[in-house]
Amino acid sequence: MISRKLGRSFYHSPRTTARGRRRVKQVAPCAAEVLESRVLLSGTLGTSPAAATTLLVDPASTNPAVFHTIQAAVNAAASGDTIKVAPATYNEDVTVPKSLTILGGQVLMAGESGPSTVEFQSIGFTVTANTVTIQGFTIAPNPNSTSVPPLLAILASNSTESKFDDNVINDSELMLGGGVTHATVANNSGTFYLEAINAISTAPNSNDAFTDNVFEGSVFLSETSTGDVLTGNVVTGGGFENIATNVTFIDNTADDASDGFDQFGLGNDTYIGNTADNDANTGLDLIPGGPVTAIGNTANGDGTGIDVGGPGPYTVVGNTANGNLFLGFLVTSTSGSILLNTANNNRTGFEVVGTSPTLIGNIANGDTDAGFSISVGSATLIGNAANNAGSFGFAISAGTVSASGNIANGAGTFGFAISTQSGTISGNTADNAGSFGFSIAATTTVSVSGNTANSAGTFGFSIATQTGTISGNTANNNGDAGFTIAAQAASVLNNTANNNLDAGFLLALNGGTISGNTANSNQGPASAVGNTGGFVISGSGNSITDNIAQQNAGDGLVLDGLANSTVSGNTASNNGGDGIHLVGATGNTFSGNTADNNAHDGFDVDVNSTGNTFSDNTATGNTVFDLSDASTGTGTAGTANTWTGNTANTTNPPGL
Repeated sequence: MISRKLGRSFYHSPRTTARGRRRVKQVAPCAAEVLESRVLLSGTLGTSPAAATTLLVDPASTNPAVFHTIQAAVNAAASGDTIKVAPATYNEDVTVPKSLTILGGQVLMAGESGPSTVEFQSIGFTVTANTVTIQGFTIAPNPNSTSVPPLLAILASNSTESKFDDNVINDSELMLGGGVTHATVANNSGTFYLEAINAISTAPNSNDAFTDNVFEGSVFLSETSTGDVLTGNVVTGGGFENIATNVTFIDNTADDASDGFDQFGLGNDTYIGNTADNDANTGLDLIPGGPVTAIGNTANGDGTGIDVGGPGPYTVVGNTANGNLFLGFLVTSTSGSILLNTANNNRTGFEVVGTSPTLIGNIANGDTDAGFSISVGSATLIGNAANNAGSFGFAISAGTVSASGNIANGAGTFGFAISTQSGTISGNTADNAGSFGFSIAATTTVSVSGNTANSAGTFGFSIATQTGTISGNTANNNGDAGFTIAAQAASVLNNTANNNLDAGFLLALNGGTISGNTANSNQGPASAVGNTGGFVISGSGNSITDNIAQQNAGDGLVLDGLANSTVSGNTASNNGGDGIHLVGATGNTFSGNTADNNAHDGFDVDVNSTGNTFSDNTATGNTVFDLSDASTGTGTAGTANTWTGNTANTTNPPGL
């Protein structure tokens, strides 16, 4: 069945070129035509009839053994013979029903030069036999032809192991019309169309080779073709259109087409080392009905560089897509791997929409919108890099995400913007983002570990999740807070936030664990209570242990609205405000904490903080009071809290 995208087949509408409208030129009979029943034998009179013979064609020859038309030589030849054709213009359509080798451009007499030109009416060479060779001709429609397009320079059908090489073909087509197998089409040039299409036979084409052809036109492989190999062809203005199966494209070039390589067939095709530049729509548009492999291809300056769709699976490895108007890579297949590709200076480097892609070792630099834009069911990203993206280094929306060892530097807004149900984010780096190093929203649980976010415009890490573990991350020198985390029952462990412009940690947790974290030299002033400090912690039912807050411009630990939590073993020293500051904190237990040498109070409990218990804490060397409690009630020293066994030199009120 002829595909809806047949392009140029026997069923096309007629061309309206000037050539197509001209009338046929009448050619006078040649005076030597009577000699054409004779042949020139390459052997002797005693040669076996099966021996190959060489026949000569030269209209200028007066030798009675030399033919004046190619068809006459074909008619006289036996299978296996060779026909040598002298330079001249041959106004004929040649039918080849035998296994012959027909060679153009053969100098047979002194002074001859130039091509053997076949100017045909409808079909230059019609081949219906096996092992036919057509080589070295210039083939074009007769200027006076009135035939209805398509005009075919060569039409082969039901032919095996034929060769069509080293021809110059203009304004016409080379068509393998059905039932052609193991044919070779090589080193042809000109302005022509190349088609492998079942247009006249129910037998499919298979295992044909198209090699090193250079022409302005296009290539079309129909759904009835399979197993073809295209290597080293250069096509401008038309590109490669493929709806065949099991086709291999190697080192071909398609420039200045609508789509350089356009595939939408059954799949199982492989593209290796091809180049598609300056194509209006897509360089490699690979949307098959099955698997596809693209390795080491280049698509630059197209609308979209490389588009991979269909059900997959796909393998996209080592390709380059730079400077495309819209997307470097667009992947919409349901599953597959995207490995070691490069996409620079596109609008978006990689846009992936599918079910479960794996992206490893890809690089996207200088893309004006996003380095990676991923919206999938699940995604795995390992060792990718997105630098200097206009907005997003990585924009990921997925049911589940696994992202490790990726780098996003210099993004205009977000280094990583991740929206997921659950995920594992580990060992990634986001530096110098315009706003957020990491913005992570998980509806169930997330693990964020070993990541680095430095010098973002606002937050190093902004994380919202139900549960999860945030551990071993570093956020330094960010424009607002190092970490802002809102979670239920999450664990915040062993993270570091130093030298951020406001707070080290802004934490709103319920039932969480906050332990082993360090917040030093963060710059938010003590006057901005609840917004700045080493740690600003709110929520209920948390365990806050063994954290260190030192040399922050504001308070060490600000417990803002904290309730029913355990605070123990923390150190808050040498801060510009209070060591540990309670604001509206109720029902908490404080034990074994150290708050020394702070510029204001060691412990500062505001008037709204009640029902807290303080035992075995140490606060010495603080500038104002070591212990200060502004609440009133029936607790220790007339406060609303209980103080026992603490070590301090100065207290307000006395007796704490």
